[in-house]
Amino acid sequence: MRPPPSDAEVLAPVLDRFARVRTKVDRARRAIADRATAPTETADRLALFAEREEIAELREGAAPRVTADALDSRERIIGDDDILRISFLGRGMVAARSVGRIVVAGGLAHGTGFLVAPDMLMTNNHVLPEIPHAAAAKVEFEQHDLTGGLTAMPTVRLDPGRFWFTDATLDITLVALAESAAAEPLGWHPMIAQQGKIRIGDPVNIIQHPGGRGKSIVVHNANLLHLENPARGRDAKNLGAFLWYDADTEKGSSGAPVFNRHWEVVGVHHRGVPKADSDGYLLDADGQTFSRDELTADPDRAIWIANEGTRTSRIVTALTEAEFEAERHARRRDALLELWDESRLQNRGQASARAQGLPAEEAAGAPTETLRAGGLTIRISLEAGG
Repeated sequence: MRPPPSDAEVLAPVLDRFARVRTKVDRARRAIADRATAPTETADRLALFAEREEIAELREGAAPRVTADALDSRERIIGDDDILRISFLGRGMVAARSVGRIVVAGGLAHGTGFLVAPDMLMTNNHVLPEIPHAAAAKVEFEQHDLTGGLTAMPTVRLDPGRFWFTDATLDITLVALAESAAAEPLGWHPMIAQQGKIRIGDPVNIIQHPGGRGKSIVVHNANLLHLENPARGRDAKNLGAFLWYDADTEKGSSGAPVFNRHWEVVGVHHRGVPKADSDGYLLDADGQTFSRDELTADPDRAIWIANEGTRTSRIVTALTEAEFEAERHARRRDALLELWDESRLQNRGQASARAQGLPAEEAAGAPTETLRAGGLTIRISLEAGG
């Protein structure tokens, strides 16, 4: 197995991307401080966000709002409405079940991954860059009770022979599990292609294994700072693929899911962005420049100013356009895309019924029919009126 590229090798495009959006990120930070809508948002994206919010509130059973004249006039929302239903906490615990620690050969904690189907794991390309890395790895799914106590540690191996897709530019890898039955009760998260899942300035939640330690979450001081809109022209394929946020991460967090307030995946975390001058030289706390090779040797010297992830919608696009040498992998890709599309509105793929401790019909909210397609289990809701 060849070693993954050094930090110095991959940093140049990261700094180039961030240099293009730095001004917009600064404007978003000021808007967040003022509790105002980010001026970098577009009317089209805000309209898409409003549509998805209505769907999410219906899915989560949000109560209708009481008219203003019926409320105590002494209470006020400051800026955007940040009040969440208490079920937000429970849904977060369910969402965390399918996030795992990827351990490479030799027992070294190497990254984070999460289930995007009953038998599929998503992580970064730099965590699992080649098939031999995946074949030698295992994934540990820590399970905790409400007090944080460890209750179980399901561990599964990966089987890239069953399915393998990786993209170094987007820094994502999608690989099949070897023992899907062990992970089935943990649930999974659909990758939703539709835009409008989050607004610039909104909070993000990242479930991760920082430093290879136990499963952890960031919910404080964590906001979406910017995301690129699709580009046209010769660079269209590589632009519009990333988003930036100020949530904390550490080495070992690579491959973690970045969630919105409804526990929908909006991105896959892949690295931090260090402070640099206009010429691309890195800057330390004293304002002194240092090289990218020096960053590899001493990452604590850098001033980290943002974190970068890959947008969910761009991952779905890349997988849709991918060509596979093995026909069985193409069929599994098609079944996976169908599964994600079927789950885009209800997000019923977030967790299996057993993960929530509910009967299947209660967890889904409607009768279901189960089909097998390309090795994946597809649960189809049977609702009145189609």
